[in-house]
Amino acid sequence: DLDRSHSTRGIWVRTKARAWYKLQKPDTMEVLLPNDIVSSQEQLFLRTRAIFGLVSNICDMIGERRDLAKYLSGYISLHVIRSPWDSHRLLSPPEDALAKYPELSSEPFDLQLLRKEVPFVRKVLRGFHQSFTDDCTFVQGLVQMEKEYHQAFKRGEDWAIGRDNFDYLASALAAEKRSNRNAWGDVIDGKWPHLN
Repeated sequence: DLDRSHSTRGIWVRTKARAWYKLQKPDTMEVLLPNDIVSSQEQLFLRTRAIFGLVSNICDMIGERRDLAKYLSGYISLHVIRSPWDSHRLLSPPEDALAKYPELSSEPFDLQLLRKEVPFVRKVLRGFHQSFTDDCTFVQGLVQMEKEYHQAFKRGEDWAIGRDNFDYLASALAAEKRSNRNAWGDVIDGKWPHLN
């Protein structure tokens, strides 16, 4: 389960005894999964880490910083009326700004990864805030993106089926840099996310 809150953000795993622990080092022990594939947390973690980073970046973009908490409704109201593409475009600085201010991120979140993982991300973001309803433009954009993903998957398009070709590590590292968080979701050196 992914925790989206600022202070306890991370990947949480539920044990058979119904206890929860925050994943900090994936287990290397291999187990038989329900789909008859033998795997370990470690083997599956890189993709999960990248997706977690994507969700974390989107939560940061929406405005979850404690010092901006009184403005949180304002950030959400801006993003519910924009599609994911529009939010991404508006917060991606032009090349000349990146050259002048190298500390800026080239994009607020990994749009390519969102296109690949939109079914999961849409589910996770659904409960983020009451304004993220099926009627809002951002969620409608995610629904449209999910339809495009399923159509591309049926057609066998590389971006939809070629998950092995996607650089999950590069995506995870970029997301962690944007959110100033480590792979487990902990804030690095007490710094807030670096939002454009």
